[in-house]
Amino acid sequence: MKIKLFNYYSNKLFLMIVGCIYFVPSIILNLFNIKFIDLYFEAIGHLISDTDTHIKKQQLNLISNYKSILLINSKKVANKYLLKYLRKYFIIIENPFLVFLLNPFLKSRFVGLDIEHYSSAINKTADISEVNSLWGGQNLGPLFFPFESDIKRGELALQELGVSKNNWFVCLHVRSSGFSITENVHSYRNSDFNTYIPAIKYIISLGGHCIRMGDSSMPIAPKIEGLIDYAHSTFKADWLDLYISSQCKFFIGTGSGAASMPFMFGVPILSVNVAPLSNVPQFGSRDVTIPKLYKYLSDNVFIGFKSIFSSEMSNFRYNDLFEKNEILVINNTPDEIKDAVEEMYLRISNQWVTKKEDDKLQERFISLLKEGHYSFKTSAIIGTSFLRKYKDLIDS
Repeated sequence: MKIKLFNYYSNKLFLMIVGCIYFVPSIILNLFNIKFIDLYFEAIGHLISDTDTHIKKQQLNLISNYKSILLINSKKVANKYLLKYLRKYFIIIENPFLVFLLNPFLKSRFVGLDIEHYSSAINKTADISEVNSLWGGQNLGPLFFPFESDIKRGELALQELGVSKNNWFVCLHVRSSGFSITENVHSYRNSDFNTYIPAIKYIISLGGHCIRMGDSSMPIAPKIEGLIDYAHSTFKADWLDLYISSQCKFFIGTGSGAASMPFMFGVPILSVNVAPLSNVPQFGSRDVTIPKLYKYLSDNVFIGFKSIFSSEMSNFRYNDLFEKNEILVINNTPDEIKDAVEEMYLRISNQWVTKKEDDKLQERFISLLKEGHYSFKTSAIIGTSFLRKYKDLIDS
């Protein structure tokens, strides 16, 4: 007990001393409109989504045009090459000594900027949804474009992978166990790669290729003519992850951070197998989402969307919350995924025909999102075939 009390008061004293040392410098830096952004840079989703949201909020005049500083540990950053893109908008400090010296400013009430509400937003609405709705509403384009120096070597790399300059391709990322250090709490977000095979074959039947994104911790993809397992290739590199994501016709994701790579370049995104329900639909007006379904273990019946959105379960973000409430999270079927891919392809190809009854289904579903739901004020949509199939769940 005495040791615990000693440690407690020692920490309090240390924080008070640090606070006193950094107080005056914080006041001075604040006068120069400088902010230190408290960024979770170890995850690609936060590294991109949070910085993208921050820049857009500034350009939409939703926040002041701060001189924004990022303190980055180069050994832990999710994609080191991405920093080259971010330097256009941020002052980035990577020197370990300077990062250590400046780190206390992240928690300063004068110059520290907490951006948890940008894209993390536990049990509340994330800024990313409304910001991208406003951004798209003004027909503003992406903030980033591939570097000229990457285009030529990127085309050569794609040719080596099997995609010629005149061919089109779709990127696919299927979240699986092995990569995330939070797997024990987020495994409900994983999916089975094999359920995507009909969709992959559909893309290939149209003359396209499918490039599987990810990392070597994922299961090796089955050998299918036209499917390229880039995740296990010798070409894999930070710069090429970004370049490939910027060039695909559209990107198939699962609500994980990898989808933020095409997002930063304005590439349309189809998100399937997304959970929790509060997180759908995702991204902007060109993007389509289909969620996972919920069942109670007791009766093996799908839970209605209205019931989910009207309760805390819509925001469940951890395995134990589903387990304690005896809720089973159900993956999308191969046919549901294929139908969503077909819709996405037709929408991008300007061949999709919207029907009035489908618009009404969209409106009914979107109306269920309220303040406090992650994707409230989103401009993205739910897959049409999915809504037709489960229309009876919307109001139940």
